[in-house]
Amino acid sequence: METSFNCSVLSNETLKSLNEFSVNIFKKDNEIFTDLGNNRYDIEKFKVDHLKDYICKVTNSDKHATRLWKVNVVDEVGIKEKLKDENEMKPRLLFSDYFQDELSGEAEFTVTNIHIISTTSTGKRLSTFYLSNKKFAVTKYRFCLISFFRVKAGPFQQGVPQGPVVGSLEEALSVILQNIPVKIETSSEGIEILEEMPLKERDTKEALTVFENNVTKSFNRFASKSSFNFLVCGGAAGIGKTRWGREFFNSVERQHWNLPLSWSKPKYLYLLLDFVNGVRLGSLDKDLEASTILGLRVAFDYFVRRKREMSFEAFKILAKPLINFFGIELVFSHIHQGIEPNQKFIIVLHIDEFQEIFAFEDHWEGGLASKGLFKEMLCALGPLMIDCGTRYYVQTFLSGTASQYVTNNFKATEYSFEFVKCPLLSNKSIIEIFNYYAEKRGGKEKLWMYNTKFIQLLYDTGGLPRALETVLDECFKRDRFVPKLNDKNFTLFDDIFHAVINVLTNKYKLDKFIRNHRKASCQLLHHCIGAIPVQLNTKLGSEQTVTVEDLERDGFLILKSIGPNNYLIEMPFYFIYIYNMWLNMASATIHKMFQPESKMAWDTWEKFVANYEIFRNNLLFELEQHKEGIVSLKEFYRGAIGKASVLNIRVRLEKLELCEAKNQFPKTGFPRNCDNNKVMDLDGLVIINDRSAPFGDVVLLRKKIPEDRNLLIAHQQKWYTTSRTLTIDDAVEECKKNQNAYKDVKDDNLREFLKGLIS
Repeated sequence: METSFNCSVLSNETLKSLNEFSVNIFKKDNEIFTDLGNNRYDIEKFKVDHLKDYICKVTNSDKHATRLWKVNVVDEVGIKEKLKDENEMKPRLLFSDYFQDELSGEAEFTVTNIHIISTTSTGKRLSTFYLSNKKFAVTKYRFCLISFFRVKAGPFQQGVPQGPVVGSLEEALSVILQNIPVKIETSSEGIEILEEMPLKERDTKEALTVFENNVTKSFNRFASKSSFNFLVCGGAAGIGKTRWGREFFNSVERQHWNLPLSWSKPKYLYLLLDFVNGVRLGSLDKDLEASTILGLRVAFDYFVRRKREMSFEAFKILAKPLINFFGIELVFSHIHQGIEPNQKFIIVLHIDEFQEIFAFEDHWEGGLASKGLFKEMLCALGPLMIDCGTRYYVQTFLSGTASQYVTNNFKATEYSFEFVKCPLLSNKSIIEIFNYYAEKRGGKEKLWMYNTKFIQLLYDTGGLPRALETVLDECFKRDRFVPKLNDKNFTLFDDIFHAVINVLTNKYKLDKFIRNHRKASCQLLHHCIGAIPVQLNTKLGSEQTVTVEDLERDGFLILKSIGPNNYLIEMPFYFIYIYNMWLNMASATIHKMFQPESKMAWDTWEKFVANYEIFRNNLLFELEQHKEGIVSLKEFYRGAIGKASVLNIRVRLEKLELCEAKNQFPKTGFPRNCDNNKVMDLDGLVIINDRSAPFGDVVLLRKKIPEDRNLLIAHQQKWYTTSRTLTIDDAVEECKKNQNAYKDVKDDNLREFLKGLIS
């Protein structure tokens, strides 16, 4: 025998010696080796993991819970201070790496000392199960005395062919994945893939400050739970919440924050758990604990998703009999085994689409029903954020469309939440993003910026990142799009517009919602166009069952906070177009005007304004939300400037239609229909006056309440082809022209009619 190393096995709980044995190193015919059980290992290939396997196998212990340390002590007295991370033996390293000097004889070596400490746990077999036509034993472990002898088969095992004992997460994963093929990456050659959009208006500084504060406070064991923050990114579908989480991790990894001195050169890991498209909750999760639900998903994301040809549902089914090994801390500890012993492991765990967790809570029976699944998940993750003493540190980042639910059930003494801002993109950012792609595709001269039809395509996204991505996808599907964009004869704008409309309709399921909720859809348009504030609990629809909160969660609108529980409804113009397309509220004329290739001049501008007046009027008329159909001018023309006595005038709503006059009203008498030359009754009509009329360009009659005098409203439009702005003097001048137009009326009946009106 060449030499011998003494190993002492300790209880995890008491750190008292339970047993001792020796690792004997032999030399024979120039071969140096050790025998463990029935296995012989060459010293040059003998790993710490082989020793660990031996200990776990003969004691029926959990390999995951077994740890080895290199020491050099007389006995176990005061051994606790020796069990530090820097002394832990890494399973993947060679045994000789730790005892090189001792094996070579260059170091003092006391053969009676203890050289290796093992802390472990043992357990008893509880049940058997079948997997892939092989029988295995499931081990549930608990701390107890360790005896170094082979475990005799129990009564229920005798006479039964035994498969390998599964005693750790590592072994469980090997069983689950043993027949699963490795994933082969497919080539994307010949396929143009749109690069990820440049990040705009997503400032991670505040989130990094919160993260840094969490890390700093984790060194203070007296810090309260409420001083630690989970990060939350809420908002509408497609606003960029998932991207926000990745960018936050990138900022953490680039160390745009003050790293603790003891955490030098840490290892970083980003894990994304997408509860819609990746790791959905299902019936198999019904009885699982929150920690296990998370652990299963983390294990799948890290060990399986990109590496094996296996779905998450299949993984869950095969993991079910081994579920005890998938607690979140067990999984993180197993992932950490691939890290250097003294290296800190910083993990950003991104839980995406967390609204699905709330939706599943009524079906969940795996924990405390009073807390709910979401809260129990965060209670399982919280300790990983507040304790810097563990080998890994976990910052949880939550994103979803139901941010208002996040703080429910959390008391003031429990964990806190920091909500990060995820606004819509500004027009400036939209232009910069397209320019990023255009420069790579032959648009360095930026001539496309002078194409107003194309700029409209971009601006119609309203700054919603998913809508902008859709526009970019549709543009770059077309061969040499950017160079062709500079051609004056390029006429594909309407094609792109309608392609984007179709994609967004399908992505957001807007057609189905509008068909099933016509009144709620009308109310959405009314609040959006009129910039009318709403609250989260504002109820919409004929049955008042749908709330604004529900609609944001489901992706049908975007909410912009303007104060405590006050919001404005925002939608991309593409959404407004889709709503009107299915509601059919606006005329064909205004519908066409919304398309990029429509041509606008002074006369079409007048028609647009007339049609828009009808659109808003008929929308309000259908909503029937004003008592007896009565509305003030201030309510109808929101934001109008004028005397209170005028703005407070109340009128009765009635459905309106469009008509064009062939004469100048009132100069040449009552308006005559340009189609049939008949004199038109002003009731129920919005009339486009004949060109060059000295009175209003668009005229309509409204019935005043009380009905003492009716109200004649004249719209005056200005069409400027330059950057000139409309001034107060311009408005005063137009009012004077309208007043003077009365003097030229020659028709006595019309003059008498006008005297009975307010104008």
